[in-house]
Amino acid sequence: MSPMRKNNTEMNTPTLVQQVLESVRVPASTRSKEEAWAMLVQKIEQQKNPKIITPSYSIIWKTIAVAASLLLLISFAYFKYNTVNVTTDRGQHLTAMLPDGSEVILNACTQIQYRRYWFINTREVKLDGEAFFKVRKGRVFSVISPQNHRVEVVGTQFNVTARDATFKVICFEGQVKVISRSGKSMLLRQGNASTIVGDSIVAHKNTLQTSTSPAWTTGEFYFEAASLQTVIEELMRQYRVNILTNGFNPATRYYTGYFTNKNLQQALEWVTVPMNLQYTFLNDTTVNIYPIP
Repeated sequence: MSPMRKNNTEMNTPTLVQQVLESVRVPASTRSKEEAWAMLVQKIEQQKNPKIITPSYSIIWKTIAVAASLLLLISFAYFKYNTVNVTTDRGQHLTAMLPDGSEVILNACTQIQYRRYWFINTREVKLDGEAFFKVRKGRVFSVISPQNHRVEVVGTQFNVTARDATFKVICFEGQVKVISRSGKSMLLRQGNASTIVGDSIVAHKNTLQTSTSPAWTTGEFYFEAASLQTVIEELMRQYRVNILTNGFNPATRYYTGYFTNKNLQQALEWVTVPMNLQYTFLNDTTVNIYPIP
């Protein structure tokens, strides 16, 4: 290599290096060392102590208001719809006191239902079975049957039978209003009775009850031209027995008379002998009734 070329190469080398360095140079910072250090410290502190977001007071109060509303709604539903059920078994009579001081005597196999805390506002009782009511005077008092027939009073004494398709009311004091499920109504006074047949209200004199309360409350059961099926069902309710019938149809035979709930054998005789029937105990809880040969 000639001396001239060598000199030219040495003169060009610094220029190439300078160009390369210029192309990778980081732009100069506009911050001072103190500012850069402060930013670094701030970043470290943020990572050590993450920012906590505190809900505003408006959100807190809205949450409390919603919770309070839900609690109030639940409490209202509980007080309005919480119900009491009173039920009697076979052979059992029971006296229940209602929240307004009214009294109900339940016959055997009967259930009443009412709203525990809402009763004072509605004075409403649902009845399935038979019961005698002694109602304290006040706002309208209602008894509703499973078929949605009803009795309305403001304070009096009356008996209601609401079993299956039967709805019968007897007024023992004052007056009561009987209303069918379709809205037909009849006013009954003391000593009168009514029965709803289909959707018609049939009035009749209370010929079997002459005292101030129904006879069943003292253990006596009177019948006038009642189907023998009805009488047998009452026997089963009062004595906790099952009664079988053979050789005749109890629904087509009719009985006038009475029995008491004090002695089963005597009650069976009072019912079967006038009907030319006899009975046999199959076991302690089952009785068979059949015609006399």
